[in-house]
Parts: sequence; C-alpha cells; structure tokens
Amino acid sequence: MLKIFEKDNEKLSTSLNRLKILYKTSQNKRGLVNAIGTVSKTLFGTMDADDAKRIYEQLQLLQGNQQTIQHVAKHQLKIMNATIGHINHLEKAIAYNEDLLSNVTTKMELQLARYTQRENLDEYSQIILAILTNLMTDVDRTEEYLVTARKGILRTSYLPLEHIIKDLREAASQLNRGLHFPFQIKLENWHSIEKYTSVNAFVINNYIFTTLRFPIIAYPTYKIIRAMPLPMYELSNVFKFIKVIHPIIAIDKENNHYTLLRENELKECIHDITMYTCEKNFPIYQTQSDAPCEVQIFTNMPGQLRNCEYGRVLASTTLWITPTEDRTWLYSAIKNQECTITCDDGLEEKIEISKIGKIKLKGNCKLTTPDIILKTNSQLETRYIQTHLPEFNLTLKLIMKIL
Repeated sequence: MLKIFEKDNEKLSTSLNRLKILYKTSQNKRGLVNAIGTVSKTLFGTMDADDAKRIYEQLQLLQGNQQTIQHVAKHQLKIMNATIGHINHLEKAIAYNEDLLSNVTTKMELQLARYTQRENLDEYSQIILAILTNLMTDVDRTEEYLVTARKGILRTSYLPLEHIIKDLREAASQLNRGLHFPFQIKLENWHSIEKYTSVNAFVINNYIFTTLRFPIIAYPTYKIIRAMPLPMYELSNVFKFIKVIHPIIAIDKENNHYTLLRENELKECIHDITMYTCEKNFPIYQTQSDAPCEVQIFTNMPGQLRNCEYGRVLASTTLWITPTEDRTWLYSAIKNQECTITCDDGLEEKIEISKIGKIKLKGNCKLTTPDIILKTNSQLETRYIQTHLPEFNLTLKLIMKIL
C-alpha cells in the first residue's frame, strides 16, 4: 500500500514541475515596423508628406499597442504569480499529506504486525487446544478400554477384527484331530464368537497388550436335560410322582456317560442359542445300574428303576405343570377332559386330553377347561400418544403393556 502512495506522489510532483515550466513568464517583443520601404526612405532621406504621415500613424499605433501589451503583460503576470502561489501552497499541502500518510502507514504496518502476531497466537492456541482435547480423549478411551477389558468386556471398536479372524483360521488349521472351536470362524459371525472370548489387557512400558482366549472343544457332546416331576394319577384323587434330586443332568448316550450339574455351574458356561460350552471340568460317570434315578429314566435303562424316591399329592382336577419352554404346559388328568382353544384370529379348536401329555399353543391363544384358563403371553392393550417437545422429534411413548 505504501508503494502505491509513493508512486501516486511521484506522479503529482512531476505534474507540478511541468505546470511551473509551462506557465513560466516569457518576454514578447512587439512594435516592429514591417514597412521596409518606409524605413529605406527614412534612411536615404527621400520621405515625402505621405510617408511622414504614415510613419507618424505607425508610431502612434505602435505606442498604443505597446501600452496595451504592457497592461496585458502586467495582468498576465499577476495571474502567473497567483498560479505559482497556489501551486506552492498545493506543494506544501501535498508534502504535509505525504508526511501524514507516511506516519499513518507506519502505524498501520505496526498494527498489522501486531494483529498478524495475535492472529498467529490465536491459531496456535486453537491448535494446542485441539491437540490437548485429542489427548484427553485418547486417555479416556485408553482407560475405558483397560477397565472394560479387565471386566471381561471386549470393545470391538478398538480391535482389528479382520486380523483376529485371520489368526483364528490359522490356529484352527493347526489343531489336533478331533479338536475344534465351538463357533464358525467368519467375520459376520463375530457376535457369536464374542460370547466365547475371554479378554484381558495390561500395560508394559507405555504399550497396551491385549490377550484373547478362545475355548477348544472335542467330541462327544452331552445332551443337557432338566428333570421336572410330573404327577401321574394313581387312584382316589391321588397322584404319584418321582422326587427330583438332580434337576440338571448331562447325558452322552453314545458313550454311555453322564455328569451332574447345578444351576449356578450351568450359568458359568457360555450359552449360545442351543449349546452350552463349559470351561470347568466336570466329573464324568459311567452309566450303570446304580446311576441316579434321573439318569436311569432318560437313558431308558431296562428293568426296575432304582434309587428313585416317590411322592404323592391329592387333587380332584387335572394338574398343569409349566416347564421352561414358552407357551407350553404339561398335564396329568384324572379322566378324559374336553378343552377349547381360541385365538385372536377367530379360530376355535376343541381337543380332548387324557392321562399325561404336553400342549403347546401358537400365537395369541388361550386354552379353556371347566377348571382353568391358560393364556399365552400377549399384549392385551397398547395405547400410543404423540407428543411434541421443543427441540425434540415426535416420539411414540408406550404407556401401557399388559401381559
């Protein structure tokens, strides 16, 4: 910007000097006698009366013109002096403005330097703040990862899943015959693999190490059975049942083996849909004649059942037992009994039950007998209210759910 100002000032000074040169006072010579013949006559003494008259008139005219020229010259001189004075004043004003402009420009340069420095400082401060924020985020994530890993929770967002799948496939190819992983080694099956994964993390010399453990299983597998007593009608409103001592048993019919489990031990195993994988080693027993009553029943051992303890209960109506299977009931009837099954779709079915058996209902249905009504879990009434809150989207709020 200062260079532009200096260039404009140089152009102005050049223009002023040019004006001084163009309007400088010059001496004009006037009053020359252009009558050569008359002059020659005067020089050689041959003038007549007409020549004298003409000379006199020329002298008078020359004198008048000289006075006029003097007046004009004086007036022109005044104008030139005024113009020169105006130009001098203009030069002083320009010099003053030039000094003022130079001072302002210097101040602007200083201010610009300060502003640029402050802007750079602000930019550096923002960069430092962003770096600190990222560092704090990394520290929080690292701490969260270590805490969750020590609790056995695997944060998949921090782990290279593709690399883990690759290592699992390589490990599976090197397992001894008969050994295998209890899951399919595919990336899309990671949610199932994660159930079997044991994780731990620790820090050594500013490096985080993560260890993953996967179970390896071998055949044969055991069928887990939950034993539930079902009374059977004996006589005179008396029902007889076998008392269950071991409610959970695992049986391998192929190899004639069994093991006994408790509920808390089963919960420690990994459950994936229909399969349990247990890390704990349970004692394996050979199925023989002295096996527990529950094992003898489910292995269909021939001959008289041993080690079974019986109990009795009185009832004048059909007994209904609820197993762990959804929408399923076991029954033990004194006599043949008619039941009605009705569903929400309007279908109605009549069946007859006798002795012992199992009934499974589908959909939103209910079973009705003269003594009892059995219903599946269903929503009897659901109402939705649309509400609008400032700065929130429309929401659907469930206010009642009856099962």
